[in-house]
Amino acid sequence: RCAELRGDLAGAEPLLRTALDLYEELGVEWAVATVGGNVAMIAERQGDIDAAIQFVERARRAARRLGLRAFDAMMLARLGDYALWKGDRAAADDFHRQAIEMADEIRYPNAKALALAGQAVAHRKAGELEAAEREATTALAMLRSSGLWNGVPKMLATLGMIAEQRGDFEAARA
Repeated sequence: RCAELRGDLAGAEPLLRTALDLYEELGVEWAVATVGGNVAMIAERQGDIDAAIQFVERARRAARRLGLRAFDAMMLARLGDYALWKGDRAAADDFHRQAIEMADEIRYPNAKALALAGQAVAHRKAGELEAAEREATTALAMLRSSGLWNGVPKMLATLGMIAEQRGDFEAARA
């Protein structure tokens, strides 16, 4: 994990993959969930979305066996983003919807904020600007109130792109 935090993704990835395999072999489910999510994040940063999906699915299986619904909801939101990146809007919408429903059910705003952020991007890409703005504005407020600051720039950029698509270049610059 230290290598990952230093930005040494090439050094962190094999160590985390080895740890994941060992934890899985030993049946340490909470570690499989946590490390699987970390390995998925590294694969995502390296642009290997197929690998990221596989690692998120491994992490989800472990989380579901443990009843970690908040973690599961976060992973569903990530799967929605991955589906969108791969061009599968229907799957993205389904994953994001599942994440939102689960987040609402367990009252976990962090997962809902991430799923709404993903939906905002999907709506913007499809030219559904009113829905995109509504989801992005809601997601932005939730991200800020939840302290998920790493998602704020994405939503600000999304709102800027929505304004640009509308031809409102002043709002896009703000």
